Amino acid sequence: MTDLKGRAAIVTGAASGIGAAIARGFVECGGRVVIADIAEEGGKALAKELGAAALFVRTDVGEQADLENAVTRCVESFGGLGIMVNNAGYAGVFGPIDGLDADGWDQTFRILLKGVFLGCRAAVPALRKAGGGCIINIGSGAGMRAGYGAHAYATAKAAVIHLTSSVALEVAPDNIRVNAISPGFMPTPLATSSLTGTPEEVAGKAKRMRDALIGPQPLKQMGQPQDIANAALFLASEQGKFVTGHNLVVDGGLMAGRAVEMQPAFFFGRRHG
Repeated sequence: MTDLKGRAAIVTGAASGIGAAIARGFVECGGRVVIADIAEEGGKALAKELGAAALFVRTDVGEQADLENAVTRCVESFGGLGIMVNNAGYAGVFGPIDGLDADGWDQTFRILLKGVFLGCRAAVPALRKAGGGCIINIGSGAGMRAGYGAHAYATAKAAVIHLTSSVALEVAPDNIRVNAISPGFMPTPLATSSLTGTPEEVAGKAKRMRDALIGPQPLKQMGQPQDIANAALFLASEQGKFVTGHNLVVDGGLMAGRAVEMQPAFFFGRRHG
């Protein structure tokens, strides 16, 4: 079992979805966690569930002071900071490029990219003081290849992946590792937050979205938040101590290429059945 005993983490956007799964995983492995989120009800509920090993701190990741406060509260409550997970998500603005709302674009980048930048900026001094640690940024397959997300979301996630590598090079001499995790489609509140209509209509749209994305995916099972939590546990632990500047893709093979049954049979010299 992964051992995080005595290590403290901040997980942004931890009130639900992938962030909540990461926070639970860290605590189950002996760590302590600051749940940093604007969703007070969900964040407080998760902190209560996890008990003394968790603390909710209301955090708007677009505000430098909020992230600095989360770091301060972590150090005061748990004696230091060893792991920073910049996970806070936002579906962002949708639409064609010639009609895309500029304010919506700015807000998308404020959460998805500026929030990661500010999270790294706030965490590095505390990690240096602790003698090292790790930062994990949540990217996306949409940031690796066009056609898997809206313009603003995909572009912001691409920047997150590049920022991860850039920061990793700078802080490696401080024994700070910086990596990204890029999930495929996950059935989280964020994934369906842009869908509108009655509950039945939203459920139908969500199923069509899922089917469209899983169709070309080599592994046909639906990815779960726990899959991302498992990846985060690896990167945060001693098992990942020689990994930095890496983008760990957890997507059922989607970014590797089209599923074999969607390719011409003669490529592989056999029929698909």
